Amino acid sequence: MMDDLNSLFHKITLDDKERFDKTVSDIYIEACDYTFANNIMWADCYHTEVAYLYDCLLIKYSVNGEMMFAYPMSADSCKRINCVKMLIELCDKEGINLKFTLITEKIKKELLSEFRGLFEIDAFRDGFDYVYERKRLELLPGSKLAAKRNHIHRFNEKGNWEYEVIDKNNIDECIKLEYAWILSQPNEDKQSLICECEAIRFAFEHFTELGLSGGAIRQNGRIVAFSVGERLNRDTFVVHFEKADGSIQGAYQIINQQFAEHNSEYGIEIKNSHYGTEIGSFQTFWGLPISASYIWDT
Repeated sequence: MMDDLNSLFHKITLDDKERFDKTVSDIYIEACDYTFANNIMWADCYHTEVAYLYDCLLIKYSVNGEMMFAYPMSADSCKRINCVKMLIELCDKEGINLKFTLITEKIKKELLSEFRGLFEIDAFRDGFDYVYERKRLELLPGSKLAAKRNHIHRFNEKGNWEYEVIDKNNIDECIKLEYAWILSQPNEDKQSLICECEAIRFAFEHFTELGLSGGAIRQNGRIVAFSVGERLNRDTFVVHFEKADGSIQGAYQIINQQFAEHNSEYGIEIKNSHYGTEIGSFQTFWGLPISASYIWDT
């Protein structure tokens, strides 16, 4: 048995990618928080640490000073259950509140069945991911989405533009646009902006290593919008970042539409809850994160 949480977990690094990806490769991932890139990009902000126990992947992080755990990841339910038992013991020993996040309906049933009466289940709607049908993002059909099409029309009037795949030749320009976006934002939540800036910087610095892909819009000689993401599962693409020059009407709408068009192999597109931008009437919420807090004896 592990002596404590500190001896079990370590800060996530790029060296974890192979084992992290191998562990989750047999799982149908249902939220952007389960990807390696998402975890390591935000590691400094959320103090993300990982561990490998009973062939399960464990993720520990902190939100507003509260320690949380992603539910153990493995295709084997017995291994997941053993990890939960171990975490209950360690947290009890250290006087830590055990709280799991990213609970799917399948895992919720597992918790309620194997640990009956021991966990309190709750949903945090503000943290849900935004889910879209990719084809509708591309075509923007119907009268309800006429405003989006009109924004794109206005963008087209401002000059010729082209869609570019993000690579080493334009990454620096994308970073420059991000910095300009940061400077244009109100200063009420500086820490959040700093976290975002660091996450995007890390993503671009390790773009290839993380397996990310992206697209950008160049108009009148400069990058005015970009979107970055990665494959989540066999039919879903997760968008981690989507930024545009807010002074240009239609810039956000055109990168959103074009990125969907250029990732046509996917049926679903998820917007990371950090960057979820409402696209209108066809927005749906993925049923995550549901949290489960262990009920300690009093």
